[in-house]
Amino acid sequence: MERAFDLGKGEFGSEALKAVARYAAPLFWISAAGSGERKVNNGTMFIIDVPEGLFAMTANHVFEKYLQAKESSASIACRIGCKGFDGPRGTLPFDPESRLIDRDPEADIATFRLSRSQVALIGSTPLTAWPPVVPRAGSGVAFAGFPGHERKFAGSLAPGFAVLPVMTVATSVSHRLISCQLERGVHGPGFPAAPANYDTGGLSGGPLLVDDGENGCWRLGGVITQGNAELDIVRASRVDRLRPDGTFERRAFTLQGRNAPPS
Repeated sequence: MERAFDLGKGEFGSEALKAVARYAAPLFWISAAGSGERKVNNGTMFIIDVPEGLFAMTANHVFEKYLQAKESSASIACRIGCKGFDGPRGTLPFDPESRLIDRDPEADIATFRLSRSQVALIGSTPLTAWPPVVPRAGSGVAFAGFPGHERKFAGSLAPGFAVLPVMTVATSVSHRLISCQLERGVHGPGFPAAPANYDTGGLSGGPLLVDDGENGCWRLGGVITQGNAELDIVRASRVDRLRPDGTFERRAFTLQGRNAPPS
């Protein structure tokens, strides 16, 4: 079994974590009650750029939480992105409802339209390899997201975010979910270390990445949809039903697929 600590240590590991971090962007909204009190919520989003389509992805439950906040708030403003540690990044006003392409509630994934100029403003690295890869149990994977408790505020300005990139191992792979350990010892300069019982809220919607040994690039393996702080486990939904145009096939989950684990 590949060990995440071995994958992530040293200068190579630090640079690899920086690369992983660049794939993710915060998706956040600021809502106001009738009293004027403000509340901030966030998830994570990432971008797919392939010949058949350009689109953003997050967890469907993140989208649903936005809809609930919009319904119960006097006003709401949603944005993608934040100022980056690694070069130019910006924030983009974003209307999830009008940008929705498709969603798969069972898999807990939703996709959204973006233009190339919007992607350039956000500054995140798009995933350009297709098709997605299902990792095998015991293989090395990586993920990145924006934990909500790492948000920082500067006066009345938009919140700042700290990205958490992790290189770890897929501990189990089922027909629907990929489980992996939240390795606390693997982090790089400028990144928060994950202590015991780390609050995973805000990571939802982030990409689970699989190293493509053939071409030396990261491929999409899944979308982060669950976390268990007590067990230090993060789970991602498989993307077997995702088409390269951002829509989903309407079929049952199976164990079939590229690099699927043996039945």
